[in-house]
Amino acid sequence: MHSFSRVAVLFLFAATGASAQDLLPEVRARLFAPSQKVQVASPIVRVPMRGTDHSGNAKCPYFQVYVNGRGPFTFLYDTGASYAVVGTRVLEAARLPVLVDRSRRDVVKLDRLKLGGVTVLDVLAIHDDDFGVDGIIGFPTLGSANVLFDHARRELLVSHKRIPMRRSVALRYQSPFNVPTVQVTIGKRAVPILIDTGDDAYGLEIRSSELGAAALVRPPVPAGMVMNGAVKQPISIATLVDPVVLGPWRAARAEIAINDSLPVGDFGFDMLKQFRFQIDPKQKVIEFEPLFRGNRFILSVEPESRKLR
Repeated sequence: MHSFSRVAVLFLFAATGASAQDLLPEVRARLFAPSQKVQVASPIVRVPMRGTDHSGNAKCPYFQVYVNGRGPFTFLYDTGASYAVVGTRVLEAARLPVLVDRSRRDVVKLDRLKLGGVTVLDVLAIHDDDFGVDGIIGFPTLGSANVLFDHARRELLVSHKRIPMRRSVALRYQSPFNVPTVQVTIGKRAVPILIDTGDDAYGLEIRSSELGAAALVRPPVPAGMVMNGAVKQPISIATLVDPVVLGPWRAARAEIAINDSLPVGDFGFDMLKQFRFQIDPKQKVIEFEPLFRGNRFILSVEPESRKLR
């Protein structure tokens, strides 16, 4: 099992000091800022999810991307990444200029990133080969455009306006780590949870501190390690007595992963695939449209993870 997200939030700050040059405030601001020049070829662009990471994993939203006219490269669209990332293959093929040489995780500039009928101009990215893909589209990369993830149809919809959804519920999001978190309730406790399209390991990973005194069916059971980018992190598995509530929906007897190495808990692919969901950066809301009947979604641990118990 592996998970690509959240590490992007941490790596920029971890790679400072003797091993890498720290970033000037103006460079840091540009790296984290939403892209300002996003062009769409039609009012609603549909981009097929296509490709895998270097290990052949295909669950998360992977796309064929061109950089400065070169490609195609396989990029992961990771809403848990706070900026864009490119690997050495892209750096060399697209001849990307290095703006800040930091010995490791240099800052590079992409003149043009093309994702189907979507073109993004003037993108700063971190050069990093630790993520198992050619590159990562981070949460701010498509700027203020609306993006709708439809895993059932394996496509992404992109528009400068809200994309109509028939029976969606809009929830406000916060972005304390430059990535989107929505509030859920576990028992009587309100908890911010990251909407993390780059996590293919568990439906819900959460820290012990976020669980608080939530009742468990039994004490957590160690379940080995999970890969978060290039970092191994210890995981325990538990089942909640209290439901996990997201807006009008709830997951009863949720099976969860406890990972105290995270900066914030997250919903991964196995939870998110139960919804179509649209991120609207201008309104700072995420619209969820369930692909199930009723008001119950499922949080369970995959069979591969069960074998680790």
